[in-house]
Amino acid sequence: MFRQIQYWFSIARKAVRSWREHDAPLLAAAIAFYAMLSLSPLLVVAVAVTALVVEPDVASQYLVSVVEQAVNEETARFVREVLHNTQRPSSSFSAAGISLLLMLFGAARLFRQLKAAVNIVWQTCTPAQGLRATVREHLLAVLMVLLTAIALVVWLGVDVVLSALSARWMPVSVVWQWLSFGVGWALLTLLFAIAYRFLPDERIRWHDVWSGAAIGALLFALCKLLVGVYLGLTGVQSAYGAASAAVVLLLWAYFSTQAFLFGAEWARAVWGERQGTNPPE
Repeated sequence: MFRQIQYWFSIARKAVRSWREHDAPLLAAAIAFYAMLSLSPLLVVAVAVTALVVEPDVASQYLVSVVEQAVNEETARFVREVLHNTQRPSSSFSAAGISLLLMLFGAARLFRQLKAAVNIVWQTCTPAQGLRATVREHLLAVLMVLLTAIALVVWLGVDVVLSALSARWMPVSVVWQWLSFGVGWALLTLLFAIAYRFLPDERIRWHDVWSGAAIGALLFALCKLLVGVYLGLTGVQSAYGAASAAVVLLLWAYFSTQAFLFGAEWARAVWGERQGTNPPE
């Protein structure tokens, strides 16, 4: 038992040290910028996938409610406006399909940047060589976009079921909130594990990534609290006025990306421990 505790403390120290050495805040700032550029395509793809099981208006409203829970009400209104501006009817079915395809590859740009950052964490910054490797990299990024959208659909379904159960058998809303948090954390853990497993240009095993994915997902889920504390201390919302919603969303992306990168550093430390490649403490 003591050896296990000592082992995980050692992993935590190595993850923190590597997080500092790789300048994770700088990487997070760059990825947050790409996240803002990819915001519109990501929202459109997410709504398109969610609309396969519910009405498009319901899908949009659900996505806005997710943003409100994760960030705040003002940012949710900003996302609603972005969705309204991007969901204009196309003149034909083929035009709509081409538009969705372009949106999909635009959203994949964010995941290509995440791949570059994760390669820095694993210290395997080898650029893709040849047409086949480049196509594979782009397809992997598109797959990550689709998996994220599917996770939103699953979360929506579970959320609906939990709401129905809470209204009938669980009148205590706190129980439902914790269950909803647990489902969201489990889905995030799965997505992070897939990202840590397949994004690096390195051979990673599943058992190396689960603990890092769980830690990263937990920190990701706590980002709303961190953003709230930061806003309370700095007064960003009052300083930026009408642009404050975009600034808050950028801050949320910045802190959330740091959570993702710390989970990657944790997974890298576990992998390095088993491979015997971690530097001595």
